[in-house]
Amino acid sequence: MGTYLAVGLTMSARMPKAVLEKADVGMDELFENIKTGQYFGPDIYTVHETTEEMELRLKEDVLHEQLIPFLNKLYPALYYGGYETRYPDIMATLDATPPTDWLRIAQEQRFPEFQFSDEGRYIRHRLKRPFEPVLAITCDMIILSLEGKIIMEEYGRQFGFFRDCIRLAFNEFTLADAVGVYITR
Repeated sequence: MGTYLAVGLTMSARMPKAVLEKADVGMDELFENIKTGQYFGPDIYTVHETTEEMELRLKEDVLHEQLIPFLNKLYPALYYGGYETRYPDIMATLDATPPTDWLRIAQEQRFPEFQFSDEGRYIRHRLKRPFEPVLAITCDMIILSLEGKIIMEEYGRQFGFFRDCIRLAFNEFTLADAVGVYITR
């Protein structure tokens, strides 16, 4: 199948608690690490813990209140020059569907420009501790744009720049803090 360049919304991020506990990283420091890495804005996520994992989930009220206005601005910026026909069906479907069913629509994968990808993004974050332990963050995404195929050996800095440009361009939406630019696995 290959790998693709994707722009998506980080719906959830999971990380092993054992790494955090071993490195003695508390919640405040974890959020600071996430902000420093600029992976996503942790303030728009709720924390859920199990014995094995720490999970951050996008707050439902942020998604429900902002998704349609955000996409109404984002999609025309992404799909132009003959690609304008790619998103009106998605927007009509979302407009006609209760917000509680939007994730189901993404999971059905009827639209390439609005599809769910579990474990779609993988982040390796080095904690500022002796020997720099690596915190593996696995993210479930709703893909908003998919281009490809793409092959790169070293990446990160430029994708961070692209992500920051998107966040700045749409900064009236806190939902923009959930945007990630990445290569699919």
